[in-house]
Amino acid sequence: MGLDAAVFKNLQSFPPQIRNRLRLVDVRTGELDFIEDVSPEERSENSFVAIDERIGNAATVHWLAQEIQQSSRVGCNVLLSAVFYSGSHGGDVLTAAQIAILEQELDGIDAGGEETGLLSDFVATMRRLIAASREEGNPIVFV
Repeated sequence: MGLDAAVFKNLQSFPPQIRNRLRLVDVRTGELDFIEDVSPEERSENSFVAIDERIGNAATVHWLAQEIQQSSRVGCNVLLSAVFYSGSHGGDVLTAAQIAILEQELDGIDAGGEETGLLSDFVATMRRLIAASREEGNPIVFV
């Protein structure tokens, strides 16, 4: 068990011949799927995920939450209440407003200057997810 996060590709990022065969499954997450059944090969050739990141197992998530509480120079409401509230959760979404706050919280962690390897890796992971979220116009989804 653990915590993983992803950002789904935007429908517009697909070529027209593929886009016309897709449908929006979940407006909240931006998740897509084919309208009709397709072969496993075609499905694997057309990934709907822009980025998929492992945050860590339950013990790592717990450790990161404690480390952030101790080392952050800013409040970490989004990190603690939306990311680290559980060592494993799925289906939750970070909206654009939450992502903007999350980025400020990450800046506060960076400014602390006392990052360990795991904490530094976590910050880099979240920054990659944020960048993909902005590029695709879709939220960060915990899977």
